[in-house]
Amino acid sequence: MRKLIAYGGAHVRRRTGRRGRVLLLVVLFGAVAACAVAGGRALVNLSENLGPDFFGAALAAELGPSGSPRDTLLDAALSPVMSLVRRPEPADNDGAAAVAPAAETSPAAEPSAPPQSATPSEAPVSEPDAAPAPSREPNAADLDPNIRTVSIIPSDTAGYDYADGVFIKNGTSFDIDVSSYLEAVPEFDSMPHILIVHTHASESYYPSEEYDYEPTDVERTEDTDFNVVRVGDELESVLRGRGLEVTHIREIFDYPSYSGSYARTLEAIEAALRDDGDISVVIDLHRDAVEGADGSTWRVISEQEDGSYAAQSMLVVGTDEGGLSHPNWRQNLLFAVHLQKYIVDRHPTLMRPITLSPSRYNQHATPASVILEIGTSGNTLDEALLSARMIGDELANLLGELVSE
Repeated sequence: MRKLIAYGGAHVRRRTGRRGRVLLLVVLFGAVAACAVAGGRALVNLSENLGPDFFGAALAAELGPSGSPRDTLLDAALSPVMSLVRRPEPADNDGAAAVAPAAETSPAAEPSAPPQSATPSEAPVSEPDAAPAPSREPNAADLDPNIRTVSIIPSDTAGYDYADGVFIKNGTSFDIDVSSYLEAVPEFDSMPHILIVHTHASESYYPSEEYDYEPTDVERTEDTDFNVVRVGDELESVLRGRGLEVTHIREIFDYPSYSGSYARTLEAIEAALRDDGDISVVIDLHRDAVEGADGSTWRVISEQEDGSYAAQSMLVVGTDEGGLSHPNWRQNLLFAVHLQKYIVDRHPTLMRPITLSPSRYNQHATPASVILEIGTSGNTLDEALLSARMIGDELANLLGELVSE
């Protein structure tokens, strides 16, 4: 093979001369550039079908290493390709590069997202300010140089649907008038029963001195004392303490395989609805994952008056644009908009913008179904638990007002 290549090169030099060789190099460079652009566009198309846990890393994809907004989404899609060329991914203990499980991309099925994302599209946001040093004793996440502690707060409305403090990252083609959703009121004839479930129950948080655990996989554990099921326990406790009826499904549907986790969760949701016909609010509680362009893990925080950190959280609402029947998704968005508004009026930095997605995420089951992403893999469990307590209190307050009207 080497002889053949050498012979071919000599033949080209003899036949083309210097000018021909320059022309040949130009043609080859153009072909490589075309392949790179095509690959970037393929990444953009693929990103539109990924699950809700991919939303966090999209924010980082929109920011360069210095925090400046990227010029185009195509540039954001190409950036991981270029980084792989310039700097190979670190190998795991077995000497093989770590590979995230593939996502299901069929529009006729719910996506089943891996715990970390590539570069899906997201409305551009401004670089968040670095969080101030906490007044408490620093924990392991504070001291980890790979953890970047930030508060994600949009500085303007560009790239969002917005009204009166409510930001929506609209990943669909639907026109959303946030003002009209704020003017309408969700309807509940009586105090609704609440279902808490976890499609990706094995998602876990940054280990701390108080909450240290043995991981089952990268940023995942089957131990329900340390994954998002524990956060669901906290939310359940707050809601029950406020007199609400709560069903909490603590099963793990995403391990050992993410594939099919939404289908398994839907079966559990439908069974719960058959057992309790008064359930009308479904909260699918997740943990997000955000990785910066420099490889850092983002820890999203809302600092409280006492210096403690609550994990910033995010509501995700699905639609029928992905191809699955979901005629009442606007009722879910109505509920999410009012919950977001209620929380940000009282805790301005606790919630990240709502994400509106083409995928359905089992939210066709009730008229008040949402995904709630509490924190990221950079947050500690105690930060997520504080966020769950704050959100639980405000959810109970909001439902009390809606039913009394």
